[in-house]
Amino acid sequence: MADAAEYCRREQLPALVHATTIRPYSHSLSDDEKLYKTPAEREQEAARDPIVRFPEWLIAEGYLDRHTLQRIVHEVDEEVQASTDRALKAAGPPSGSAMRYLYSPDVDPTSPEFQQRSEFRGRSAHDGR
Repeated sequence: MADAAEYCRREQLPALVHATTIRPYSHSLSDDEKLYKTPAEREQEAARDPIVRFPEWLIAEGYLDRHTLQRIVHEVDEEVQASTDRALKAAGPPSGSAMRYLYSPDVDPTSPEFQQRSEFRGRSAHDGR
């Protein structure tokens, strides 16, 4: 990420970063990762969970203290709950509106305007570096 950020700053161009992370939880209530992950795998992933590790890193690096982190978590929880309450009370969408705004009326991504040869620059994860 540091290389990508430096590239963006230096070249004034965007960079695509292909990153992977673990998902130590089920996809949904209908998915039980216990059926396809061993207890050891699940324990190992939980120890690497970025949702847990990132706040701890922020504290360790001195970007915020525990009190500030707790305040942020509380504010986020309140905002999520308020948004959930509003969404549950809101009227549903009109019948037949599912396709509305699905496609742009002005832009055709299959048009020749979008046909160009890809240009790859920089390092690749496959370079072994």
